[in-house]
Amino acid sequence: MAIDQPRRRKGITGETRDRKKETDKRLSEGEKVVKDKETQAECVRKLSRAGTSEGTAQTDRSIKRAAEVTDKEHAKKEHKLKEHFQGAKKLEQDLNKRSGAVAKDTAELARAAGKIDTGPARAQVQEGVKAAKEDKTFLDKSKKTQEGQRRGGEKKLDNQKRRLKAAKVEPRR
Repeated sequence: MAIDQPRRRKGITGETRDRKKETDKRLSEGEKVVKDKETQAECVRKLSRAGTSEGTAQTDRSIKRAAEVTDKEHAKKEHKLKEHFQGAKKLEQDLNKRSGAVAKDTAELARAAGKIDTGPARAQVQEGVKAAKEDKTFLDKSKKTQEGQRRGGEKKLDNQKRRLKAAKVEPRR
């Protein structure tokens, strides 16, 4: 991904904030599905299964189908969330490239300031060095924030997958 033009800090902050909101929303949706599966598993454990064999067989089929539907629903949500995380990784890569470019600019500005003999001109170039350092700090902080949010979301998704797998919906025999 080439850096075609500078981005506004407000735009980067907004994108990071929006990605966090979207991650939280998608994780919340996945959490509801996991809780549904856990409820199904709990229900199966509590069934007395003391009715007729036909009724019990139908109940077993219904609850197993519900579990299958729930698993498929979570798989869809997981896929969408992983796509979302890929977008977050691209943002992190973009921020990292921008930070690297600013580091080079900072070094070039500092080199130029060291060669300029006129005091007021040198002071202005040194202001540019200061601005570039602040920009790099902002980009690095934004990348770290985005990366932390993504990794936290990935951990929560992994936890949901473990809980979904652990929620066994298997009627007793």
